[in-house]
Amino acid sequence: MSNFLRNTVCWKAETSDVGLRLQSFIHEKLEKKYSAKNIKRALENNACDVNGRKERFAGYRLAKGDVVTFHCSSLLSDKVKSDFSIDRIVFQDDFLIAYDKPAGISSEELFEEILQKFPGAEKIHRLDKETSGLILYAKNIVCRDALVALFRDKKIRKEYLAVADGVISQDEISIDKPIGKLSQNTQSFLRGIVPMNQGGDSALTSVRVMKRGGSATLVRCFPVTGRTHQIRIHLQSIGHPLLGDKLYGHRRICTYHAERHFLHAISLVFPHPFLPEEIRVQAPVPADIAQAMQHLFNREHRS
Repeated sequence: MSNFLRNTVCWKAETSDVGLRLQSFIHEKLEKKYSAKNIKRALENNACDVNGRKERFAGYRLAKGDVVTFHCSSLLSDKVKSDFSIDRIVFQDDFLIAYDKPAGISSEELFEEILQKFPGAEKIHRLDKETSGLILYAKNIVCRDALVALFRDKKIRKEYLAVADGVISQDEISIDKPIGKLSQNTQSFLRGIVPMNQGGDSALTSVRVMKRGGSATLVRCFPVTGRTHQIRIHLQSIGHPLLGDKLYGHRRICTYHAERHFLHAISLVFPHPFLPEEIRVQAPVPADIAQAMQHLFNREHRS
């Protein structure tokens, strides 16, 4: 392999390759000896030409007859350590995968790892880096389109477990407040409550109190829409940001030290896109949230 890596190789896309992402195509051609993340980095560093033109986009879809030229010397010599664990797959069949994402890995990083195990996989949605829990992947483009349609039509019921700062007095709350960017700076990720006539998008979250402690509240959140940072912003808007939220939780009542914001995508329920059945998947409560729950609410969580 070392001699091979000093060379420039050329492949031609066949009928069976049509629709494949460029990154997946190269990954297969290199016999999966290098990570998808490594290949993506090489693409971004101008290591590839398609039909004689530089192609830096890992998601480029191949057409029949495309000529792919790849400069193998751009690959790193060391393999990238994988964060993927087969034990975190909570459901899979011929069409889709439900994975329990740990906190601390971004959705983009996880997708690169998923591609190593399931070439041709497609991402459907994302979770914030510090948010743990369930994330769906399609095994092909057709399933991707079907799952995207289910999300768009609000047929996927999402449930999150969260620890909110302070004591929420109401048992149930429906938060219907539009969300948008707070800055016109395209590099800014900060969002908040923004009127719809000023660029905000409608956003609806149902919140149900599960347990109250002296300075924090355990809640389950059901986002009807899927805006960026929706649960985090909505809880902040009622004066109870997520415990540990460094972006939206500057004023805190609870003194418990949280290394990350305590938000966990615990459950997904949706009709199977191709089979006459309903899919119900659940992710176990991660250790850091379980420990906080025992400390703050004086009992062991039982799901």
